[in-house]
Amino acid sequence: MLWNQLDEYQQKYLGEVRYTDFLLGKIFDELKKQGLFDNSWIVITSDHGELLETSHYYHHHFIAEKVYAHGETHYEKEIRVPWIIHPPKSFLNQIQKSEFSDQVSLLSLMPTLLGLNRISYPKDKLKGNDYSKAIFGEKGPESEPVIYTEGRFSESILTPDFKYIRRYPGYDLVRRTREGTSHKMPEELYDLIKDPMELENLANSNFELLGEARSILKENQLSKNSFFLRLPKCENVCEREVRFFSKGGIYRYDFTGNLKVLQEDSKNIVLKILNTSSHFDQVLEVKTIDPSPIFRLEILKNGILENYRIGKWGIRSDNSLEILRDEPEYVALDRFPYRYFSSEIPFLYYHTGFSGGKETEEEAAMGQEVRKILESWGYIHQ
Repeated sequence: MLWNQLDEYQQKYLGEVRYTDFLLGKIFDELKKQGLFDNSWIVITSDHGELLETSHYYHHHFIAEKVYAHGETHYEKEIRVPWIIHPPKSFLNQIQKSEFSDQVSLLSLMPTLLGLNRISYPKDKLKGNDYSKAIFGEKGPESEPVIYTEGRFSESILTPDFKYIRRYPGYDLVRRTREGTSHKMPEELYDLIKDPMELENLANSNFELLGEARSILKENQLSKNSFFLRLPKCENVCEREVRFFSKGGIYRYDFTGNLKVLQEDSKNIVLKILNTSSHFDQVLEVKTIDPSPIFRLEILKNGILENYRIGKWGIRSDNSLEILRDEPEYVALDRFPYRYFSSEIPFLYYHTGFSGGKETEEEAAMGQEVRKILESWGYIHQ
């Protein structure tokens, strides 16, 4: 009777689960035949679950156009996965703790396996916890207070009390049905104590918890390359409009002052910088999804196109078209460029501390000589 109440997708999924179980059994049988089963560490896990409930299926319609979600959402049905370790027989008498009831993440799988096998590793190179101490009955971590999950153009943090989901710019439209009207839902916030089924989105009502969740996400978010645009202070009241395109896509952006978003999609933002008369410079940081230095930028100051400097040696934008065409990575650098903080006009560079763009010692040593040549050609002005 229960089987007949399931729809086609749910029946197929349960069939896949049964088939996977059958195949695992065949693998274990073969390991036993070869005498390896009792001498091996065997791990069973998954990349994600399957969302097979209609209460949440609208979430992903803008991507997959499917009834149910497959690796699309951050709801419990998708991010709660198996985390099972079968130890060799010789380790069984050493195991004191075999079940962890609080939340743990897949990031901890590698350090835990290394710890179980007494293999040393650089602690600063791996994220996650080593649960081997607790498993062996020693004092050690038994859970993780925050679990970060990266999705398809979205991300989330999970604590024991709440979950916060953020969609990337341009990927925040959802609709209840395939033919329904799209509406923006850039954030979701759920009180997991009162609402374990994640049905009441608190992002537009519980602003105190939302602020806390945003801060926790920023502390745990992915490390990304960033464009940094420094806007020097205005001596008098002025207004700037920044039009920016990133080929690598926009992961998130932050600004140190006040702004109004005029346009936003997955690769473009148009921002109106409000009341830029101040005693301080202002900085726009745009993190990119992919590590690409290719960009387009226009800055209007009081309605007039404003020049800016770019890249390693601060070439002015009105002299940069040929250089950027032949060497688009010119704008990329793993440190603050020359005159970044002292330029009298805006300055843009692409910080590549996380992937690509790092100079060799020879390139750094040549920097001053190259700068002198560019000055003699008129590309750099003091």
